[in-house]
Amino acid sequence: MVKRYMVNILSLLIIFMMICSLTIVRVSIVVSGSMEPLIHTGSVVVTTRSVDTVECEDIVLYKLDDMNVIHRVVEVNEDGTFVTKGDHNESKDFKDVSYDQIIGKYLFTIPYLGYVIVMLRSNIPAVIGIVIIFEIMNKLMKTRRNKNYEY
Repeated sequence: MVKRYMVNILSLLIIFMMICSLTIVRVSIVVSGSMEPLIHTGSVVVTTRSVDTVECEDIVLYKLDDMNVIHRVVEVNEDGTFVTKGDHNESKDFKDVSYDQIIGKYLFTIPYLGYVIVMLRSNIPAVIGIVIIFEIMNKLMKTRRNKNYEY
């Protein structure tokens, strides 16, 4: 029974990720603790795919070189750029962020789900194998239970 729930939960997670990737939200996995305690390392962060306005205290997802960063806007400069800072960091980020770099606004987080997604992405054959083994074991256990009840 527990195995069935695990398979169902994993299936729902995969469907959730696929739906998110096709809609108006963006899903990212957090790889650092810079936004703790609000956003934990290994969490999935869901953000908008577009941004109309950015204000102080907004949590934004932005491009920095070849990676995405999610930090809080702590100041808006006169030139329209933004000063950002991770909630857990001592100091502000070293580089101001332009409006063009911002690719989303924070909506919500799912704690620790990122660890599961990373595992699924990196070990797809292993995960498929585990699911198949669980299914075979489940069918064998059902067959045994049915035989035990026959008189």
